[in-house]
Amino acid sequence: MNNFVDESYDRSLNKYRKRYKLSNMHPCYLSFFITAERELESISFDAEYAEDYHYQIKADQVPKLCDALFCDNSETGIVDGFIKRLQACSNPIEIASWLRNTGIVFQTFAYY
Repeated sequence: MNNFVDESYDRSLNKYRKRYKLSNMHPCYLSFFITAERELESISFDAEYAEDYHYQIKADQVPKLCDALFCDNSETGIVDGFIKRLQACSNPIEIASWLRNTGIVFQTFAYY
C-alpha cells in the first residue's frame, strides 16, 4: 500500500503538512507538521469516524515515540511503526491508551 496521501502548505499557519494513510480498513491517518524552516513541529494521529479523534504529539516526544514503536526517527519508520501498532489494536481509538501507557505526552482533539 502506498501510504502517502498529500503534502500541503498552510500560509496562515506558516507550516507544511504531510499526510499518510495508515489502513485500508480504518479511516486513520498520520500527519507530520513541519515549520517553514523544515523542522518537525508535531505529529498527529487522526481517526476519522462519526466522531473524529486527533492525537497531537509534539516534536520533543518523538524520540520516546520511536522507542515505543521500535522504529527509527524517520517519517517512513514512524509511519511503518504506527501501521504495525494499529494492526495490533482491535480498535484504532486504542492508540490513545497505548500512548498514555508508554508515557508519551500528547494532546487530544475530538470533533463531533
